[in-house]
Amino acid sequence: MLKSVRVKNPDAITLRDCFGATALSTVNGLCTVFMSSMFMQYMTDYAGLGAMGATLATSLLLFARIFDAVDDPIQGFLMDRGKRTKIGKYKPFFLLSILLTGIGCVCLYSFPSELASKPVLVVVWVIVFYFLFDVGTSFYKDNLLFRTMTNDPNERSKLVIGPRVWTMILGVVTSAFTAVLVAVNERVGNYHDSFAILITGIVGAAMVLSLIGWFLVKEKHSVQEEEAEPVKFKDFFLLFKENKPMVVYYLKGIFSGFIWSLIFATPAYYIKWGFCTDLTTGVTNMEQYGVLNGISSMMMLIPLLVGAVIGRPLLKLFKNNPIKMTCFLLVVQSVGGVVLFITQMAGLLANVPALFFVTLFIMAVGGGN
Repeated sequence: MLKSVRVKNPDAITLRDCFGATALSTVNGLCTVFMSSMFMQYMTDYAGLGAMGATLATSLLLFARIFDAVDDPIQGFLMDRGKRTKIGKYKPFFLLSILLTGIGCVCLYSFPSELASKPVLVVVWVIVFYFLFDVGTSFYKDNLLFRTMTNDPNERSKLVIGPRVWTMILGVVTSAFTAVLVAVNERVGNYHDSFAILITGIVGAAMVLSLIGWFLVKEKHSVQEEEAEPVKFKDFFLLFKENKPMVVYYLKGIFSGFIWSLIFATPAYYIKWGFCTDLTTGVTNMEQYGVLNGISSMMMLIPLLVGAVIGRPLLKLFKNNPIKMTCFLLVVQSVGGVVLFITQMAGLLANVPALFFVTLFIMAVGGGN
């Protein structure tokens, strides 16, 4: 009886490929978590900018969403039109992504105290390094890189799992950031400098890990370009003019970005000033703040972890209609926001921490699917 010969798939993804793709995502995932959850609070409470920090941080997050809407398609266009080099077509952009994202994040959290009295220099510093960070994250287009690592769609799906799980783990780990910050500050004695030291150390280690992943991933294939007229920049504007559903989806992405920033950035403020600070003296119990902020971060990350599991069954409840499901989830987030507003105005929220955390959890469920 002849034994069947098992032929090895030349496009099979190896353990090295999976580890490399996962490690490569470290800086992008970690810095995104830092910027979405702590940047506003750093600018208002620890950068030494006072009221100007609040104005600058909120304005920057507003314009950043608009900038992303314009910037992301342009950078995707540049990557698609890039020439293949000895190391690949997309790897040079990923190297640039690691450097720009890491440097931008570290410099934003290492604001020089000497500039605090010079508003123009403050604005220039924050805008320049936020621009570096934002451009860096926009160059992290892993789906483009994965297309060159294997031509087999089934094998390519293996590359997606690692970075997603790793980013979730990084989110869970960074939920303990405030508690670690308090410990560092006991030695440093200055939260402004403590932020800079801790962020620099963590992001520096993340950059090293991402560079290791960058060296491990290999672009084995060239993306097959169709024989057609090259896409021109003006085609983007034509597409928005003629494709109304795409415009609606695009706007939905912008506004959901605002919601996401609100859900992640503002809880830290309420936890600090609503639960952990004596408003008569202004003294904050930083140990309690570290614990409660960690609980908040964990509760908001859990829905993201289980979103992939419950997303499919939830879609079936809406008879596989994604529009109805999306509308329902938006209503869930809206109801959560209304509950927070009413209970705060009624004077209940500050006295019932459990209500605050449960409501945030429900809102995160709405945004995590």
